[in-house]
Amino acid sequence: MAASGMVNEAWMLDDRFVLRITILEDAADEADREAWVVPIARAAGVRSPELIVADTSRSLVEFPYTIYERAMGELLGHLPSDPAEFLPTYRELGREMALLHTIEIPEDDRPRLHKSFTYVDIAKVVKMRECGKINAVEACEIENWIVRLNELIGDRSRRAFLHQDIHPWNLFVDPETKQLTAIIDWGDAAWGDPAGEFSSMPLTAMPEMFVGYEEAGGIIDESMKARALIFGLGLEMWELRELDPGRFSRQWWRHRSMDSTRRSQFSTRF
Repeated sequence: MAASGMVNEAWMLDDRFVLRITILEDAADEADREAWVVPIARAAGVRSPELIVADTSRSLVEFPYTIYERAMGELLGHLPSDPAEFLPTYRELGREMALLHTIEIPEDDRPRLHKSFTYVDIAKVVKMRECGKINAVEACEIENWIVRLNELIGDRSRRAFLHQDIHPWNLFVDPETKQLTAIIDWGDAAWGDPAGEFSSMPLTAMPEMFVGYEEAGGIIDESMKARALIFGLGLEMWELRELDPGRFSRQWWRHRSMDSTRRSQFSTRF
């Protein structure tokens, strides 16, 4: 087995191809979605491995599956290096995101995409406190950040074609050159606020991603930054509530906002 995640298992077929099997029943539509969106992204020049086969018929095997050309490099999330060593990777990623967000999906086709992220609000923080995932002091701090960020957000109407699952476990890089080689796992592709695309990456990565995004013609303003951070808070609320920390700790990339170092990083963004 090459890797296992929340939705798919990945198996090396040989040196050239990877078989990905959808193991989560309520994500069975992801193979169909990937079969549709990956060729669109690749045609625009986005670095995704070539999709060779997608089969959701279950006529051959019990689960939907896809076969991809093998991505070169290593998963960023598996590398033991200091995240600060990958600043060129983050800038490249920002450029790829800007390119992706220029792709137009016809309005009639957008219902085929995954549901997009929603903004975190104070009601969700209260729910987290009530179920014991955060304490009263932490809840107060998060609520204060939500109020502060909402003051900066302004217009929330921007929409774009999103990968919507960009994190170090879905990014292949060359560990020597720090070059981004591939973005994988397109099953959550959505139509939504482009700021949500930044939310699964560590705060260490965000400044360089913003730079790369602007270099490629994307629009970065205070509202975009605020929305990216508030999406990140929302993702963390979901992680604390839904994920088993024993299995999905994922170390440095997680949004540990209550950690003193993370608080310091978060505060320097505004």
